[in-house]
Amino acid sequence: MVLVSHDREFVFLKTRKTAGTSVEMLLEPFCVPPGTPIAEATPYRESAHGIVGRRLGTGKRPPHWKLRTHAYAVEVRLAIGARRFARYVKISTVRNPFDRTVSYFHWINQERLTGMRDFADIRSAFHDWVLTGRWHSDSWTVHLFGRYVVDHMVRFERLAKDMASLNRDLDLGIDPGDLPTTKSMARTRKAYDVPDYFDAETEARVRKRQSWVFDYFDYPTRPISRFDTEVTP
Repeated sequence: MVLVSHDREFVFLKTRKTAGTSVEMLLEPFCVPPGTPIAEATPYRESAHGIVGRRLGTGKRPPHWKLRTHAYAVEVRLAIGARRFARYVKISTVRNPFDRTVSYFHWINQERLTGMRDFADIRSAFHDWVLTGRWHSDSWTVHLFGRYVVDHMVRFERLAKDMASLNRDLDLGIDPGDLPTTKSMARTRKAYDVPDYFDAETEARVRKRQSWVFDYFDYPTRPISRFDTEVTP
């Protein structure tokens, strides 16, 4: 969901399957009146302190179409105004595109995959799903009129380190060790590793659809083990 903090002057632009919910739950207290409880499922809220988008479909839809869960940068700019958007620090999250795609596949297709025990069938379903292109690259979430706008990108592979850096730069007084774990697909993925899912076609599709991630971050351009996903600045 989108977060806007008027008190601390930041915007959180939420990408998919990149630990975004964990980060937003740690940043949410800066966007709501003091003492407001933080929960994994929350309704849309707006106050003088900021904006908290609806999380996990809880409550009524936001009054502004611009403030949906994974709103584009241009939509957030329309919602809060061009001057505020330019001035506020933009924060988002990113993840190895191949690892993200596998996690995204399991998240979107949970019901379809229930009872599917043969990995050959899972891999075939993954192949078809990737090639349909009916999944988001999040490019519009982090770009405004083609310009990359994120000031602080928190990397899934260095979550605690990057949150500690964000904490220092914005003087938030948070403890990165308090990051909650939410919506993990580890249980459904079981022992299957990232390279197991891919062939030449699906690799090429991910490289093309997630090209902005490879442009800005030094992620390997071939699938590697999810237990070895370190990325350099």
